[in-house]
Amino acid sequence: MTETWSSRDLPVLHAAVELVDEMYPAGRYPEGADIAARAGLDVQAAGVALNALEGEFLEIQRTGDFGRWGVPRVTPAARRAAGQWPTAESLIEKLAAGLAQAAEHESDLERKTKLMAVARGLGSFARDVAVSVAAQALGQHIPS
Repeated sequence: MTETWSSRDLPVLHAAVELVDEMYPAGRYPEGADIAARAGLDVQAAGVALNALEGEFLEIQRTGDFGRWGVPRVTPAARRAAGQWPTAESLIEKLAAGLAQAAEHESDLERKTKLMAVARGLGSFARDVAVSVAAQALGQHIPS
């Protein structure tokens, strides 16, 4: 079975999320041809991806061929998968990277050591706990 997420589906998802946000204020929503052009794919490949993304990620209005299919709405899951909204995992990864970067620039050896220990911990044994806490916090603020 061929993997299609990174080569086809994710670029279509990114394009759909971007275009919905760009076009909605003007009272329009993107069609398959718009999404295909933004994703750098042909219309048929974009249509297959739209079909695969329907439900969990996109709402599709089918009219005519793939190029005319409309996407009036993207889901919160689509915004998270496209990186527009944070996930618990992405927040913890950014926190760990930020702590490691702060440690690199820290001149006080004791503080540098502590920052690196926390960054390493978030990258290993404490990661699951931190992700769980972040998920609970995000659940209170971001719809699922």
